Amino acid sequence: MRSNAIRSLATPEQRRHRSRSHQAQRRHAEAVRCFASGRKAAVPSRSSPARRKAARCWRRPTIARALEQRLGSADPRSFKEELDRLRVKDTAAIDRINEVASLVDRTHRAELSRTYELTRSLKKGLGLSI
Repeated sequence: MRSNAIRSLATPEQRRHRSRSHQAQRRHAEAVRCFASGRKAAVPSRSSPARRKAARCWRRPTIARALEQRLGSADPRSFKEELDRLRVKDTAAIDRINEVASLVDRTHRAELSRTYELTRSLKKGLGLSI
């Protein structure tokens, strides 16, 4: 009953904002499930429309920035001390934070390795033509 009373006090703009943030949470959860598989064959090429769509959905830098603001780092290895400092006791929340942080870390490392491979192949190709 109380939530209905609070909901009725919200302005239309606040209701729209809540709706948009809920949709964004669902999109992020879908992207996390997509990248959780971790198979390289499942990742489309950079130029494909599926890859561009996935890039729009998956906001790794945004999530990493939020983790850094909240916990001081986006590295999941250093979360134990920070979560103890913040006095987070909910084990389900801690597990979810660790899961998302490790996915963010894995995708960041995958992006770095793809970039490295691309620059290496370009340099190698240029070296042979000179």
